[in-house]
Amino acid sequence: FTYNITNVFGLRTEVSYNQIGTRYTFESQDAPYVFRDGLERAPRNGEVTRFYDVSNAYVHVPLMANWKPIKKLELFGGIYTQFLVLPTSGGKVDFTAPINPETGEVYNYSFIQSIEGNYYSDDPREAKGNQGLVVDLIIDGEVTKVGMNRLVGAYYELDADEKRGSTYNWFDAGLEAGASYYINRSLFLSFSAMYGLLDVTNDDLDVDFYRLNEFDKFNFRDDFDTNLSLQVSLGFKF
Repeated sequence: FTYNITNVFGLRTEVSYNQIGTRYTFESQDAPYVFRDGLERAPRNGEVTRFYDVSNAYVHVPLMANWKPIKKLELFGGIYTQFLVLPTSGGKVDFTAPINPETGEVYNYSFIQSIEGNYYSDDPREAKGNQGLVVDLIIDGEVTKVGMNRLVGAYYELDADEKRGSTYNWFDAGLEAGASYYINRSLFLSFSAMYGLLDVTNDDLDVDFYRLNEFDKFNFRDDFDTNLSLQVSLGFKF
């Protein structure tokens, strides 16, 4: 919707459904993975690769001023707000056990586990599907067969007391600017850029995968993660 104050200047807003994605990659030669021996945590360090494709769906509402320096060109800029309605991810965890210092062989508990996450609805330790795998884990000096799931949710390695809300915050706001070129009176090609000013991740659930604390629980990060997105569109105005 555009409200023209003059022939060349006005205000505009819109409501749109946007999916903003990112790729998250974590690699370490010595990082923990939390196994389970029944209900007990059995974290082990090894070579870990975590690979997630995150897709966050927002209802996007900007408020911008627009200016037409020439007939076919319109420039716009202002602020936006958006509301997170569906944060999801898909990916995998690849774990390779360390080398046994006594024999020089790799311990037999390497695996690849798939992630299918919904950051709003998934619960801690939630598995999806019924396909399992078994690893030989050394517990108290003895080899113990530990069952795992091949497909798990976003918070599979966390306990209930570690999950405080969702990984991604429900509200975001920032700056937006762009330009539209009118091919004719109604059809236009548009380019816009959005730069977030708020932290999109919840500091109480932004997991630090590098190390565990003294209680063998995950630490959480207080870094500042923002949205940055570019958009190209073809539109029709009437």
